[in-house]
Amino acid sequence: MDEKKSRFSPALHHALSLVESMGKSVYLMLPEEPTMVMITAGSRSGHMSRAQARTVYRAMARAGKY
Repeated sequence: MDEKKSRFSPALHHALSLVESMGKSVYLMLPEEPTMVMITAGSRSGHMSRAQARTVYRAMARAGKY
């Protein structure tokens, strides 16, 4: 969609694009903070402490916002 000819504000256009992209299979909706089950799974699969697994999760969640 051409931004200049759009009847939507840039913020709404961006929001609509995000909603549209959520329907694609390449994205997941995850909580900002990991659950204990997620931390335990990350800890076991990564052979690291739970604190390290939480830190890794948070770093990936922050990186995914940009």
